[in-house]
Amino acid sequence: MAVMEPNGPNTFNPNANNLDPFYTSGKVMRLIRLDGMPGWASAHGLNPDYAYAPADLNYFQNYLTRVGQETESIRAKYFPTMSKNYYQVTWEPTVLWKDTDANFLALYKAAYAGPHAKDPNAVVMGPTELLTTTRLQNLAKLGYANYIDTVATHGYYDTDTSPSHPPERHQTDANAADVANSLMNEMRLLRQEMQKEYKPNT
Repeated sequence: MAVMEPNGPNTFNPNANNLDPFYTSGKVMRLIRLDGMPGWASAHGLNPDYAYAPADLNYFQNYLTRVGQETESIRAKYFPTMSKNYYQVTWEPTVLWKDTDANFLALYKAAYAGPHAKDPNAVVMGPTELLTTTRLQNLAKLGYANYIDTVATHGYYDTDTSPSHPPERHQTDANAADVANSLMNEMRLLRQEMQKEYKPNT
């Protein structure tokens, strides 16, 4: 929204040609990022605002309905063999989000309803961060599972990632703590949490 409506409300027209020509080849589909409020929509005067829910969640949902309308029309025209459109709501909220869990949920509720209103192929993703399993556990009791279709995560498993530091290297470590923090173990725990408290086939 900070990119598409930087100066004021109702300036993004889903029927206009907003598509970067790079995507008209039909070879590379877009990932729609929904994070980042413009200053005029921020309740805290930040520009862009990644830390708080927008001042008007109803307007945010309306904006995302238009985004869903545009996205589905782009998919149908340029990517007819693609079955889904992917919407990523937040970016590393462990680092950027300063608001409450309740407002985090409210943001996702609006972000889920908006694209789904006009895009029958919408897939809403989140939270897209480190420590995803812990975040999912904390938000499950608030009903977060109702507002995502799939989980997005960042799989940072090590520093100095290189061929000499493959993601599997901690899996067979003699130190049990290193094994517990290995990428494969973290993915297993994430999958277990998804199966335990989130929608089937998430």
